[in-house]
Amino acid sequence: MVGVTWALQALDDLEAVCLFIARDKPGIACIFANRAFAATDRLAEFPRSGRIVPELGREDVREILIQSYRIIYRI
Repeated sequence: MVGVTWALQALDDLEAVCLFIARDKPGIACIFANRAFAATDRLAEFPRSGRIVPELGREDVREILIQSYRIIYRI
């Protein structure tokens, strides 16, 4: 099993998204953050579970979709 490491920029982006969501629905922002972390936690066991990013077409760069947002990661 491998570990999952968030880039500092990715954490900043997640925080910005959550702050944006929280302006209208604070509870939903918390749920969104929890879903994002849960989805990436699964990558430790299943790193290829996300789809290949269409515009890149690289096997090692994948994405997970959460609502209308996507988390792009590199294996």
